[in-house]
Amino acid sequence: MERINHNNQLIRIIALFILIFIACPGCSKIERELKVVTGIVSDITTSSARAGGNIIDLGNGINAHGHCWSISPNPDISDSKTSLGPRTSTGTFTSNLQSLQQGTKYYIKAYAQNKNGVVYGNESSFITTSAVLPTITTTAVSEITQTSAVSGGNITSDGGATITERGVCWAVTTDPEITDNKLSGGSGAGLFYQNINGLQALTKYYVRAYAVNSAGIAYGQSIAFTTLPHVPTVTTSQVISVTTTSASSGGNVISDGGGAISLTGVCWSTSPNPDVNDNIVTNTPGTGSFQSYISGLQPGTTYYLRAFAVNNGGTGYGNEIVFTTDLLDIDGNIYNIVKIGTQFWMRENLRTITNKYGVAIPNIASSSQWGYFTSPAYCWLNNDEGNRNIYGGLYNWYAVSSGALCPSGWHVPSDAEFKTLEMFLGMSQEQADAMLWRGTDQGTQMKNTSGWPEGDTGTNTSGFSGLPGGFRIDTGEFVEYITDGTWWTSSQIDSDHAWMRGLRSERTEVGKNYKNKTNGLYVRCVKD
Repeated sequence: MERINHNNQLIRIIALFILIFIACPGCSKIERELKVVTGIVSDITTSSARAGGNIIDLGNGINAHGHCWSISPNPDISDSKTSLGPRTSTGTFTSNLQSLQQGTKYYIKAYAQNKNGVVYGNESSFITTSAVLPTITTTAVSEITQTSAVSGGNITSDGGATITERGVCWAVTTDPEITDNKLSGGSGAGLFYQNINGLQALTKYYVRAYAVNSAGIAYGQSIAFTTLPHVPTVTTSQVISVTTTSASSGGNVISDGGGAISLTGVCWSTSPNPDVNDNIVTNTPGTGSFQSYISGLQPGTTYYLRAFAVNNGGTGYGNEIVFTTDLLDIDGNIYNIVKIGTQFWMRENLRTITNKYGVAIPNIASSSQWGYFTSPAYCWLNNDEGNRNIYGGLYNWYAVSSGALCPSGWHVPSDAEFKTLEMFLGMSQEQADAMLWRGTDQGTQMKNTSGWPEGDTGTNTSGFSGLPGGFRIDTGEFVEYITDGTWWTSSQIDSDHAWMRGLRSERTEVGKNYKNKTNGLYVRCVKD
């Protein structure tokens, strides 16, 4: 009977295992314990840290692992955490903790997770560091002008926190702060520069670099510098004593600009706005007036000249003066030059007897031959060479039309170029286009102040210096000298006639007419 009962009990136990197996097939496996340990927290900064961990036992597998932390004890994965993913082996791991608050205590645990739940390691704690002021130096001040300078700084340490602003500040008092003048730009550590503008000339300033982080404002050392003085104020003297190769000028230093004058002089060039990098002649330093002698110039050449003065603030220039050296023709005749408006004219009548190519121009004294000469020819007033230096030569228009009468770089003016001169002197376009006597007082402006009949001298405000040398007609006679001045243009009307200009005693206007090409008139050359 006992045996039967024992067998029945064994059968019930076996049946119970069968039922359990059917109801929970996985329960046939032996569950292993998942185990993780929290490691050391290192590399702690104001906003980050590195945490270690160690998987001791994988249990039945790891779906995720990492660290969780909080400012309260007992953190779990519902707080801040890292997720390092599945794990297939035991061993150590690390997590980079970011976005922490400086100077704050945190509680941290390593964790591992599988289908059965989350296992935590031991709790540890750490405190993030507190930021300190950055370390910064001020760079030397450079590129100093009257109104600007360059400085900057070098941030060698950010103090453990992000640099949110950096720049330079300046004032006329020592140890400037950002509540004074400041200029900011950029962020982060390292070397930087700033261009400081809006300064006052000849003023002492103090500048400091600064950097800002969460701990506050750090300043570099204060550096003093003085802006440069204004450049000197100088005027240019008139150009005088002009020859073919030399002239005299100078200047007047009205103000030294606040700095000692180290150099004065004049500079010149064949282009506008000459400076000290062009031709110069220097004078004794100091304020006041000075004179300069200029040599080595080229004949018949237009120059631009300015006086200058130098102090440690720079170079000041006077007004520009334009002048032209005396012109030398192929025969060695020298002509004064005058600037009228934008044009450069001979101040005297041409008196060459050789064209610019070295070919002699025939002198036709005979009255019977003069009117029949249809090639270049010249003569002197009344065939008297004594008039050469007073009135110049009388030329037929064939000498003009040869294109070789004036020196190189110069030419006989056209009708239009005479109009340009007349309109500069105040003649209207309508008047300039007309014939015969035109304008108002332009003739008076062009007449020389002497050489005309008594009571009819001109003002010569133009510098043209016209004289009454008359002209020679086809029959060879010399007419209207003492009362009229006549000049060819290079513009012809037809095969026999060309335009001319005239001045007359007792008339204030300028005459425009035409003459037979065989007539003898005077010539003025104008610069190309």
